[in-house]
Amino acid sequence: MTRNLYLGGDTGPAFSADFSNPLEVIQIAATVWAEVLASNVPERMAAIADEIAETDPDLISIQEAFQFVELDLTSGVPQPVGFIDLLAVLEAELASRGLDYQVLAIQSNTDALLPIGIDLATGNLTRAVKFTDRIAVLAKGDLSIDNVEQANYAATFPLTEGVVLKRGWISRRVEPWRGAWYPPRVHLLPRFRSPESAIETGPEN
Repeated sequence: MTRNLYLGGDTGPAFSADFSNPLEVIQIAATVWAEVLASNVPERMAAIADEIAETDPDLISIQEAFQFVELDLTSGVPQPVGFIDLLAVLEAELASRGLDYQVLAIQSNTDALLPIGIDLATGNLTRAVKFTDRIAVLAKGDLSIDNVEQANYAATFPLTEGVVLKRGWISRRVEPWRGAWYPPRVHLLPRFRSPESAIETGPEN
């Protein structure tokens, strides 16, 4: 089974944003973060867990297993004030249904910090969100699995200074009953403004 957990917001406007305009960046990032908070993560992960319980897959390949940390910057030292881990919520939902799935591998891809609040009087940033886009593979506890490999692709897409979009892959050798197979988990980049910079190459076996 393959499922995209969906980060919970529309990131499209970020790809046409003027990153030389801090207020525009803050407005876009704050809008996306508000959408994530309003997306009802527990309910969405519960629905996926119900589907897993019904279909009983041996392996689950996960895309957009985002992790978010909201930071308060007003004291001068970033203080965490909010945290969302989509994969952890899904794992908890699976466990609550008595389903034995273990995290086989997690590959971190894009990792960045974006501002979501500013004091207009002083120009100082007040809030930010750190996010990590990840892929993962979950496996039933009774599967025999080895030769797990993972990495980021060499090709990246620099969106702006400090924000570099990356994608990765995970492969594993599985012996469920007879023979062996190597299903890969990849999450590719969509089409960007500079197609040549979004080309990805790398092992998938």
